[in-house]
Amino acid sequence: MVEYEIPSIGKALREGLGMTVRYWKITFIYWLCGLALALLAALPFRATLLAHTGNTVLLNELIPGFNYTYLNDFLQNYGSALTPLLNQSLLVLIAQFMLLLFLTGGTTKVIVDQPDRFSGTLFWGGSGTYFWRMLRLSLFFLLLHAILFGIFVWLYLKVTKGLSPALLENEGIITSCLRWLIPLYVLVAAIPMLWSDYAKLRLVQGDTRWIWPAVNQSGKFIRRYFFKAYLLYLIILLIGLSLLGLNYVCNTIFSIQSFGTILLSLFLTQLFITLRFALKVLNLSSIRTILARY
Repeated sequence: MVEYEIPSIGKALREGLGMTVRYWKITFIYWLCGLALALLAALPFRATLLAHTGNTVLLNELIPGFNYTYLNDFLQNYGSALTPLLNQSLLVLIAQFMLLLFLTGGTTKVIVDQPDRFSGTLFWGGSGTYFWRMLRLSLFFLLLHAILFGIFVWLYLKVTKGLSPALLENEGIITSCLRWLIPLYVLVAAIPMLWSDYAKLRLVQGDTRWIWPAVNQSGKFIRRYFFKAYLLYLIILLIGLSLLGLNYVCNTIFSIQSFGTILLSLFLTQLFITLRFALKVLNLSSIRTILARY
């Protein structure tokens, strides 16, 4: 394979941001589909709660924030109503996973082809064409994540001696070791995560039926240019974590006690959800810049 100088991280981010703005409709589609799915899940939940609680003020006590006493009272009085809702939640999570995979195929197709403006035909055609390949690719990397997670769980149990206080000189190690183990896990888990994103782009670039050529080619690229690829991914990951932290801070600096504050909280939540979807597009667009001549 011909050696070449890949673009700088700054250039990749700038061009990625340009594509994210140019194809802003992709972010809007993500947000709209996510909102529709959330409403489909929320309406049965609301109907069930109203049917069991009626006009009780118990729900009002939960609006300002987490309150264990009232939550415990609610579960004791109306806990049976939550069982079918929990089953439904699992189905919603599966549906959301499938929806994101479907949209990822279209997003990747648009980013790879780079039309002058967003093309609905290209987007929806790519979503349908690459759905099953994206599914197989995601299942493969989910298996890698499961193996990696199992290794870290084994390491945690090894360090804490099976969580047995009797075998430890200091019981505090059960929690203190998590301070370095969790950050280490995030840093290591980022590798298969970025590998997965590179493989998605190579899958669409090569338009191959099987996922293994894309997995192999993206793996070789990451090994060769690991520093830039990994650093770029960490920057985007840190931006995502910053958005989550900022969302948490914005929703805790004021108390939710009125209809106005509820609307403000809803607006902020939707804004941060939209930015997270835009970040997904930025990530793939930046990687596309890195892979432009590969």
